[in-house]
Amino acid sequence: MIVAFSLFGTLSITSTTIANNGSNPPSSISPAKITASVPRGFEDSLVASIPSPTDLTFTPDGRIVVTSQPGHIYVIPKNHNSQTLPPIALNLSKIVCNNIETGLIGITVDPDFGNNGYIYVYYTYQTSPEECPYVAPTYNRVSRFTLQSSNVVDPQSEFILIDLLPTPRGSHNGGGLRFGADGKLYVSVGDGSTWAGYAQSLAMLNGKILRINTDGSIPSDNPFVGLEYAQPCGKIDTTQLVEERVCQEIWAKGLRNPFRFTFGQDDAQNEVMYINDVGWRTWEEVNIGKAGADYGWPFREGPCETDTFGDDCHPLSDDTLRNPIYAYQHNATEFCTSITGGAVVPHGIWPESFNGTYLYGDFACGALFQLKTSGGTHVKSVVATEMSPIISMMFGPYENTQALYYTTYGPYNALFGSINGGAGVRRMVYLGDRNAPPTAHAVAEVNYSAHAPATIKFNALRSRDPNGTPLRYEWDFGDESAIITATNAIVEHQYLKEGVFTATLTVYDTLNTPSKPTTLKVYIGNTPPKITLTQPTTNATFRVGQPIVLQADATDDDDGNLPDSSLMWEAFLHHIDIIDTNFAHEHPLLAPTKGRTATFTAPKQEDIFAGHSRLEIRLTATDSQGLSTVHTQILQPSRSQVTFNSEPPGLKIVANSAELKTPITLEMWEGYTINVKAPQTQKGATSKLSFMRWDNGNDREHSIVVAGETMTMTATYACGKGDCDIFLPAMFSKMTIEMLEHSTK
Repeated sequence: MIVAFSLFGTLSITSTTIANNGSNPPSSISPAKITASVPRGFEDSLVASIPSPTDLTFTPDGRIVVTSQPGHIYVIPKNHNSQTLPPIALNLSKIVCNNIETGLIGITVDPDFGNNGYIYVYYTYQTSPEECPYVAPTYNRVSRFTLQSSNVVDPQSEFILIDLLPTPRGSHNGGGLRFGADGKLYVSVGDGSTWAGYAQSLAMLNGKILRINTDGSIPSDNPFVGLEYAQPCGKIDTTQLVEERVCQEIWAKGLRNPFRFTFGQDDAQNEVMYINDVGWRTWEEVNIGKAGADYGWPFREGPCETDTFGDDCHPLSDDTLRNPIYAYQHNATEFCTSITGGAVVPHGIWPESFNGTYLYGDFACGALFQLKTSGGTHVKSVVATEMSPIISMMFGPYENTQALYYTTYGPYNALFGSINGGAGVRRMVYLGDRNAPPTAHAVAEVNYSAHAPATIKFNALRSRDPNGTPLRYEWDFGDESAIITATNAIVEHQYLKEGVFTATLTVYDTLNTPSKPTTLKVYIGNTPPKITLTQPTTNATFRVGQPIVLQADATDDDDGNLPDSSLMWEAFLHHIDIIDTNFAHEHPLLAPTKGRTATFTAPKQEDIFAGHSRLEIRLTATDSQGLSTVHTQILQPSRSQVTFNSEPPGLKIVANSAELKTPITLEMWEGYTINVKAPQTQKGATSKLSFMRWDNGNDREHSIVVAGETMTMTATYACGKGDCDIFLPAMFSKMTIEMLEHSTK
């Protein structure tokens, strides 16, 4: 039963326009310039710039194979250090959905790659042209392709192993792919952002770890193969839950969004699977993979019953559930709220304290952490901070040892804003006793001037020496002036003539070890383009599922009207929790899209408490010389006040699986669907109470769609038969007194 109700919408749109102050237009293919704060003796550097990278893997000969969200696969040659974008090896962008959290998400290489050339990918595909989540049913798929020695993948070589993995809302896709030592392919699948029991049901593949053979068939020792009604589910749409079906691909269940997992070895050289499960409102967790395990979602998050934490944590005493080895609570100190990639440190390549320990990254706070066992528990320590958002990580070859390679989404960090960190593959290597070279980082506070002469201020404060020594700064301003050396990180330079100049910074440590040079463009006699945004208008709001049309024009003083190819759109969802607005992070909604116009579908709010969330639209316009303007606009949803009440007050109701104590009022987005449930019975102040009715006449369990007006829903409870006996003596006494008083009158 669907009930629509309307709310008063609110609007708050703010816009800013800024000129690019880096060496390239602020698109996702800009070289990463962020300087991570790594331990002494380590070096962190850019390997290659890649737009919106999601995962990486290695071929036996040392090539790095990288996926990007829009549907591209790139192959980085061994010992590649040019920091440039490699050619596209496979282009699936015409069939891949890449809005919200969908896209080309995961990749791995066959253990026998040297003989067969097989790579395996996990991607979201369009069920019909131009239709992605919120428009049509959308699904994820696991396919096998053949990578040739020429670094080209033939799209006709696709062999589908698992198909029709539903992602009805476009998020919580999972997407991890790795081979175990047993030669089997393991696949992590998210719950599809649903609360419909997907993660617990053996009748569907969502919210699970799957295990298959390289041809998609089922290993005979999978834990649920021998159960009644067991069958392969890899080629059927399991959206409709049926009791008489058990999916044989399932290896473990009860996971929310196991976005990344990895294998490593413990001290006894036994294989261990680490599963990073992205949490809901309160917990992020690391689990150990085990055949047949149940990790408890949606009943449990981290070590606690769902939506409880701290002193209010309610551990579930169900012996059938497997506890995480480590879970961390969302807090306003670290801002770490989204666990991503993980890797086990091989023995002997980093300092001894790292041997065999587990590393994991957090997207929201841009940090890398280490887990170590201490007294039977796992203890976290910080390895690196100030990193561009980590997506995936893996150890791979470097010179005669190994290094940690990781993909960063960049260039935007939800906590720190624009931090000059670009998207790409980065590498963290331990240099041992060798002196680690410093890293140069430079920006211009304003990198253009309409006329010459012009004074430009340069800032190198984010340059860093891993060994902690003072730096010396060498500047070549690119205009044939003398190279200058400074001990101050901030300098000014006057350009006397017009042109496009490449300024170069090299920094030196106290041992005179140079960094790799970093460059940035300076435009004298030029001004950035001017953007006119026509849609959405400044008084627009949106509702869930609404097509949002983006439209703009851009002009330049020198170029006139800029062509469509000079405009690039992006859109993001800023998730802000109503309980604590510090717990904010972002989700990409629209991958970089060129043109004067673009369209995407407005998402739903992520959960019942996320009504304060909003969208951000970013448009970058770049002129013929490379100078760009970034225009950002915050777009608010039409929101409403929804109140849940009970009679008597203080009882509990369930909305989208969140238990709410009445009365409570929440802001929600217009068009958001709420699944409401009143428990059949619950404990009142002095007796057991039974559900009687909702004031709107709906069933005890029903759905509502927020549509425009403030609304209050009240669930009425009363004593069931035999449950109110506790009141009878008092009632009898009162009645007796009243009767006696009446008889004496």
